[in-house]
Amino acid sequence: MNAERKKRKKRNKTYRKGRPMKKRILSLALAMMMLTGCAGGSVVKKTAPLMSPEEFEGSLEEIYPQEDDIFEEEASDEEKESEEDKLKEEQEKLEEQKRLEEEEKKLEEQKHLEEEQKKLEEQKRLEEEQKKLEEQKRLEEEQKKLEEQKRLEEEQKKLEEQKRLEEEAKKLEEQKRLEEEQKKQEEIQQNEIKDTISGTSINGEMKAVWVSYLEFLTLAQGQTEEGFTHNMEYLMSTSANFGLNTVFVQVRPFGDALYESEYFPYSYCLTGTEGVDPGYDPLAIIIREAKKYGLSVHAWINPYRVRVPGSNKEICSHNIVNSYIKSGSDAVIRYNGGTYYNPASQNARDLIVAGVMEIIENYDVDGIHMDDYFYPTTDAAFDVKYYNSYVANGGKLSHDAWRRKNVDTLLQQLYYSIKQADSSILFGVSPQARMDINYNAQYADVAKWLSTDGYLDYVCPQIYFGFQHPTVPYEATLKMWNDMAKKGNKKLYVGLAAYKCGVADSTNEWVNHSDILSRQVLSAREYSQYGGFAIYRFDSIFRPEASVKNYIANERKALKAIM
Repeated sequence: MNAERKKRKKRNKTYRKGRPMKKRILSLALAMMMLTGCAGGSVVKKTAPLMSPEEFEGSLEEIYPQEDDIFEEEASDEEKESEEDKLKEEQEKLEEQKRLEEEEKKLEEQKHLEEEQKKLEEQKRLEEEQKKLEEQKRLEEEQKKLEEQKRLEEEQKKLEEQKRLEEEAKKLEEQKRLEEEQKKQEEIQQNEIKDTISGTSINGEMKAVWVSYLEFLTLAQGQTEEGFTHNMEYLMSTSANFGLNTVFVQVRPFGDALYESEYFPYSYCLTGTEGVDPGYDPLAIIIREAKKYGLSVHAWINPYRVRVPGSNKEICSHNIVNSYIKSGSDAVIRYNGGTYYNPASQNARDLIVAGVMEIIENYDVDGIHMDDYFYPTTDAAFDVKYYNSYVANGGKLSHDAWRRKNVDTLLQQLYYSIKQADSSILFGVSPQARMDINYNAQYADVAKWLSTDGYLDYVCPQIYFGFQHPTVPYEATLKMWNDMAKKGNKKLYVGLAAYKCGVADSTNEWVNHSDILSRQVLSAREYSQYGGFAIYRFDSIFRPEASVKNYIANERKALKAIM
């Protein structure tokens, strides 16, 4: 097709040139004839006849027949072909454009499909990630379930082990009880003593009485050494003859001493004035008379109290308290008219411990005894300066917890020092009966002391309540203390309130009954940690006021029967 088209174009070109060519040929031929001088000239073969110009022109017509028609026809064909070519080119362009558009559509479609594919793959990846996360979560939940199950199994094992140990302990306690009962029966038989309703005393039972500074206000003040000795012989013989075997003697009531001390002045309870030497050693006489009657002596101290609000007793000039105050030491706090050693001060703790150690080193005591006077108030203002200093130095405990920690530290320091000096000396505390007061008002964490080694050997709670008390009934309170003492296997001595006998209260129990103390002892003897009792105080049980003398006489009789 292309070759034919080229051939036709070439021929058309020749035809276009043919029109002027005819005239040039004719002119040329005439010129040649004129030059030769004849119409045919010698250049024409002899055989060929000569032609006139008209004939020559006619021959040219034969050579280019119907030239104009041909040219017109050719021109028309060429225009058609040119038009066709244009159309074809347009068509080809359109087709090419269409092809390109289709290609573009294909590319776009392909791109779209690829994007869709990517989206599907991304969705699939996310779904797989989700599945992995869900699987991980499921595995974690399974792990938690397994750990929880394991924890529960361990708890169950612990409970079972605890139950087993408790059963073992019960068996041991029962065995011990039976052995003690056997010993008791043997002693009864050997001594040929009739068994009373309650039986004889429990083997090793402590039967104590508190001798407070109040007794010394009458038995010591104004006395010579001979008079004081006489009074102490009376006190010890009376106690022993009644059946008691221990005295808790208050030897440090107000940051002072009933003995010659390197650290504390003589107590005003001896002479009426603090710091005055009575001319003899009261504690040496107390211990000598007690031992003569077979009584154990526990030196009773009040660690923090120096003066209470309202006291009219002056602090003597050589009392170490004055030195601390003048030097600005943290060892002493003066608050609301009272003076106290600061429980947060290490200087104060060291002084208290040093005072106990000199008792142990210089006197034959069987124990060190502390009462329930720890912090004197719940008011934060009492020691807020020292608490703020503790916090500023990085302390994290609350104010109350910090106070309890301070008391804990003193007890640990005392216990360790006592046991280092003589492991046979007992160390005990006599807190209030109500745990909420101990913990929140005195800041004494007694439950910790009982359940943890290193604080004390025994506890002597002051259960100064009758069986019918509406909020602190004796029996329930006794059980609570026994349970606490049992956790650390500590001895429980029960503090009893002789001073309440014959005194009316909301129940009138102490008036309507005259055997409460004896029944309280009998009840206490049934508990596993029970080790004895202590009566508050000597004057209340042996030198009562006239208004309750008959009640006390009946209580003594009932109590004597079970001694």
